Amino acid sequence: MSFSDAIDDKYRIHAADLDSRTHRLVISNISYQGVEEMRPVLHFEGLTKRLVLTQQQSYDMIRLTHSSIPTEWIGETVLLEPVHVGGDAVIEILRPWANMPRFTRARWVARFTRANNKAAHKAAQGAIAVVLVAVLAAVAWLALQSGDAIRSLLPAWLAW
Repeated sequence: MSFSDAIDDKYRIHAADLDSRTHRLVISNISYQGVEEMRPVLHFEGLTKRLVLTQQQSYDMIRLTHSSIPTEWIGETVLLEPVHVGGDAVIEILRPWANMPRFTRARWVARFTRANNKAAHKAAQGAIAVVLVAVLAAVAWLALQSGDAIRSLLPAWLAW
């Protein structure tokens, strides 16, 4: 335990502070704390206590926010949920939609992914159509110029 852990312990959020309930909170600021290792500290709107992130919680925040830059986490809404691991109570950080039942969440994610895939597929089809029309227009233009122009573009063994 580092010296700063002993001093700042009363200003930290612990799993016991959450009263066995999930809390929806908005990150209002990020600071850093530590003697040997600097760790991100999340400040929440309306709370005086802060959450000093463990390495796992830092990874969770990166995964949830899609950003490894802690200052970009400001304004994000997260769920803090007390979880018992072995004999210890720890705080798990979740996205607001992550508390849905697993099958509902999976169905929602699948629907969202399908919609994005359909849009990407339509965009790709449109791009292919534009390229094909451009190639056909170029071939038609060459054919109108003269038949010799097309033959000059082909290798000798393909020329007719």
